[in-house]
Amino acid sequence: MSENNQQQTYQLDKLHEKLIELLWKIKGMGKIGDVIIRTVKETVTPQERIIACFYHLELSEEMKGKEGGPTFYSCEIHLVTTLNYIVLGFYPSFHSYHIKSIHHISDLRLENRFSTGYEEEQTSPEDKNYAPAFVKFNVTFAGQDNNKVGEWVAEATRPESVDLLLEQVKILAKCVGYPLSKL
Repeated sequence: MSENNQQQTYQLDKLHEKLIELLWKIKGMGKIGDVIIRTVKETVTPQERIIACFYHLELSEEMKGKEGGPTFYSCEIHLVTTLNYIVLGFYPSFHSYHIKSIHHISDLRLENRFSTGYEEEQTSPEDKNYAPAFVKFNVTFAGQDNNKVGEWVAEATRPESVDLLLEQVKILAKCVGYPLSKL
């Protein structure tokens, strides 16, 4: 393996599993994929470890898997690291990022809503093994002095987004009240 490939592998080993998944998805998006990858590298410092990652990626259907990149895209990435809460947004008309220094998670709320079959035959949540059809999630971040410094509110209805959000909730729920830099 070349030195460059070893360095890339080493860097990927330090990333969160879901961020690696996203990077593989956007790798073939052309120039915008390169911009997203570069921005992630620029906003997450080597001193940070990514604790949680949630993303929402939309691509125009006709361009999925084609060279040159999509004609329409939107990508929003939320990262909770040992030092910061980072939100990256990539849209056709603008790109943005917001980095908020955080010490710990002071509050985490989750609301699961279940389909009752109004659209189809009547079912109960138990019939679907309590798999939520809608998830609402709210995390409050605090500074060292325990004052609120930021908040992450997310909602998901697409099954893959619901599953991804619930995975991150399980991770973050274990971090409530603990200094993230010590994890």
